[in-house]
Amino acid sequence: MEIPAQRDEDNGQADEAMTMSSDVVGPETVDFDESSCTEALTEEELRVRRAEREAEYDTIVYCDPADVVIGVNVRTENADTDPTTVQDMTQRGVDMAVKGYRDDDGTVVITMGQRRVLNAREAQCEVPVWIQAPPSDDERKATIDRIIGQVNENDLRVGLTLGDRYSAFQQLVAFDLKPAGIARKLGRGKGGKAYVENVLQAGASDLARAATERYDLTLDQAAVVAEFEARGDLVNAKELIRLAVAEPNNFQVFADVQRRKHAEAERVRALTEQLTRELVDAKVTILDDTIDADTGPARSLDRLRLTPDSEPGSEITIEQHSSCPGHAAWLYEDYQEGRTVIAARYGCADFLEHDHALSEAPAGRSDFTPYATDDEDEADVAAFDVARAAHAAAEWQRRANSIRYNWVRDSNEKWDGSSEKRHKWLAGFAAKSAALKGAQVFLATQKLKGGRALRRSMERNHKLANTLLKTGDSGRRPLAELISTAKAAKATRYDVFLTLCAMEEDLHRDAWRTPYPENQEYLTALKGWGYEASSIELRVLKPERVEDVITEKLGPDPEAEDEDVSNGRDGEDSETTRTAAAGGGDDDGDSDSDDEVVDPSAIELSADVADSPPAPSTEDSESADGEATA
Repeated sequence: MEIPAQRDEDNGQADEAMTMSSDVVGPETVDFDESSCTEALTEEELRVRRAEREAEYDTIVYCDPADVVIGVNVRTENADTDPTTVQDMTQRGVDMAVKGYRDDDGTVVITMGQRRVLNAREAQCEVPVWIQAPPSDDERKATIDRIIGQVNENDLRVGLTLGDRYSAFQQLVAFDLKPAGIARKLGRGKGGKAYVENVLQAGASDLARAATERYDLTLDQAAVVAEFEARGDLVNAKELIRLAVAEPNNFQVFADVQRRKHAEAERVRALTEQLTRELVDAKVTILDDTIDADTGPARSLDRLRLTPDSEPGSEITIEQHSSCPGHAAWLYEDYQEGRTVIAARYGCADFLEHDHALSEAPAGRSDFTPYATDDEDEADVAAFDVARAAHAAAEWQRRANSIRYNWVRDSNEKWDGSSEKRHKWLAGFAAKSAALKGAQVFLATQKLKGGRALRRSMERNHKLANTLLKTGDSGRRPLAELISTAKAAKATRYDVFLTLCAMEEDLHRDAWRTPYPENQEYLTALKGWGYEASSIELRVLKPERVEDVITEKLGPDPEAEDEDVSNGRDGEDSETTRTAAAGGGDDDGDSDSDDEVVDPSAIELSADVADSPPAPSTEDSESADGEATA
């Protein structure tokens, strides 16, 4: 009878390989000559042996995993050992028996449980075998039974729900086990404590449990949802669930941005209360955010002149208006040196009632209410139309400036929130050992260019790489030790890691709107090696234009549709950023980059890339405007 198995100590040479169907790939098998195993035994001895074997059926026999033979198995693609299982078996042994039978020479052949055997070999612990009767002599029937059994063993399983796992861990906590202790007993190894903490956090949240069961959230995502629910922030907790389902690449960035805002909330609240007290003491009416400063009776002072007879285009000062009964203010968030501050925007609660006029209204007029009669002087009508057009253009520009400001501020917040996501990915990237497609071409290209990023990183002893690898050092020695003991593929990965860290450190804060070619090469490389970029990071590859954002919200500039909206950006961009926008902000052919995995080696070294000027450093220069530091 042909035995579908091979011993570990065999050299891989078999008398004849068993023929298998195209959809099942198994290890090479060995033929055994039954007659040679039994010809020396008498009939009585054979009868006794059969009786002994049959008595062993449906019993558990403990075997050295090195002595058993793993039979043909349908699992071929992910049958490798894993550290967590090995550690668990080292601590507790194998607690679930595998299935097998004895062949004619007494060797145990495993039919179900090859991963348990492989992990037990590495853990060097015995494996319990549930001894079965040998397979049928009918090869077709035996093969069908084996395949069906192996498929069902793996498929007909239901894992623990988050709620069940939480309940189990809660019971362990009740026995005074800490998360680290639970992780140790589970054999979770590195990251085990965080895993247990995430289960305990997510499991305590009804919202997170329900979302996990309905939308199949990951444990990490469920823990973040639970974090926001526990904080009482249900709006953002539900938004996180939506992102986990519809935009998983934006999940972590959104969470990080909201955490930053939450950390600022108490300070901002204190600033708001302080300014509110000051305004109330000064008898200034505080206007609600729902009262529009652009339309209606309430207007900000920069939109008003003192009286209809005042010079058109002039504005009321705060000092001039302080005695007006309608003196009021809106509170709003501003940014100074990268931090949120609360400021007052002064205005009049009802400018018509208090005899003020719109700044651009015609002389002698309070606003742009149409003339009631048709017998007005044509010159007056023309002047009125010109003034109204100027007012409309000024209002459009004010709104455009506000949109630009908010666009930059919100995008900067998202960009700041994306750095932790990239850093976490880079650390995980360095921990792996598999060979990298396109690594050599990528490295050669970067070394050929000798960009500033690499030079600066070398001069600073690869600060970010040391931080992400947690070497506890700021020098080169720990990195050198890691590289010197690494195998070839791992050493190449370290080389790529150091290069990527250098490029990460050189990312300037405006890269999402004015990227350099080096920034685009960096994000392309990350995506090519499996990084799931968020929407704000994808803008490095395909930047949005502020002109398009403004036009989408307001329509074209009524005064000059052909004029670039970005003229007169009121200090929005630093000089280095404007240079970057002129030299390297265009996107050539990356329209489909969001959907494809790009081989980093496909990056071309064009003349303009090779000779491009250095990118602005986040350490060497700071943006000159309040928006870019938002």
